Amino acid sequence: MSMIQGTYGVSLELALNTDLTGATAAQVIIESPANVRTEGVAAITDVANGVITYTTKDGDFMHDGKYSVQGVVDFGATKKLKTKIAILTVGKSL
Repeated sequence: MSMIQGTYGVSLELALNTDLTGATAAQVIIESPANVRTEGVAAITDVANGVITYTTKDGDFMHDGKYSVQGVVDFGATKKLKTKIAILTVGKSL
């Protein structure tokens, strides 16, 4: 995955590859190259295949470097699932 710093409005899809029936919420955790974490609300876009989608917001990727991105799906008190950590490389912008 890659994008240019300052870019937003881009959909990031993260897959758990498992049925998400009964999930109550989904979020994305983004960790910057400076180890600053932010969280955002994601949508469950494919329940059967376990896909969540997060639309990037202004300020998510303000600096160049490697960001870690992880999806989290909550099932209430019964279960919480996390995606593998994806590395997103953000390039410099003029």
